[in-house]
Amino acid sequence: MLESQRLGQLLKDLEAKRKSGAISAVEFYKSLLELLADLKDVLINENVEEKQIRRQIPLLLTFIKGQIKDLSNRGN
Repeated sequence: MLESQRLGQLLKDLEAKRKSGAISAVEFYKSLLELLADLKDVLINENVEEKQIRRQIPLLLTFIKGQIKDLSNRGN
């Protein structure tokens, strides 16, 4: 199975569990973070063209800056 298929299936399963109420918002959040970490490991080892990387950097910066700001707002 391709990594994209595996990760896509994990996400689909998580979304289904959340929609059905099988997992709480907290469990869903933590599972999404674990999926993100798994995706990070795959992407780091993938050969991505610089053009694609440049398109993804603004999205990553927005996400990271937002999370750091939220972390700070929570006093951490």
